[in-house]
Amino acid sequence: MQQVVFANGNLWTAVPTKVQPGGQGPVRAGAAWFILSPSMSGGQLSASVVNQGYVSIQSPMQNSVLFPAVGVTASGKAAIAFSIAGENFFPSAAYATLDAVNGAGPIVVSDPGFAPDDGFSGYVPFIVSRVGRWGDYSAAVSDESGNLWMATEAINPPLVQLPPSALAANFGTFVTEITP
Repeated sequence: MQQVVFANGNLWTAVPTKVQPGGQGPVRAGAAWFILSPSMSGGQLSASVVNQGYVSIQSPMQNSVLFPAVGVTASGKAAIAFSIAGENFFPSAAYATLDAVNGAGPIVVSDPGFAPDDGFSGYVPFIVSRVGRWGDYSAAVSDESGNLWMATEAINPPLVQLPPSALAANFGTFVTEITP
């Protein structure tokens, strides 16, 4: 669990998981989200589930939702930030709004990936197939004005044209601001 937020009387969080959208096709990475209502009685802490669900890409392609983080405003408006990558997505930054009653909204790609992974993020001692690691770092937080700020990994366009030998890796961080 990357972060848990207490807002509007509830605990909000999301974790990486495996999903099989629609119960068919290949298993892939997705996000499981939870909204809990905590309570204290007789010195015992407990919680009941307000709502829970999954975020995944509904497609026959091997696309995945990677390492979610939830941001929530004081009034309970929320969004889940994550990276997406797969057969028809270069590693990209994305999010979905989250509502305590209606659950997760549609996936919004906030920064489409610019290129494929260059392989640098596949750590040499652990590499079997040179598959890079993606989406390990996402964060989301609200500000005092009710906006949500989210950051996650994506492959951004280069800011400066450098020769390929000068680049160590082509991944970056994309920051998104929304007003849910």
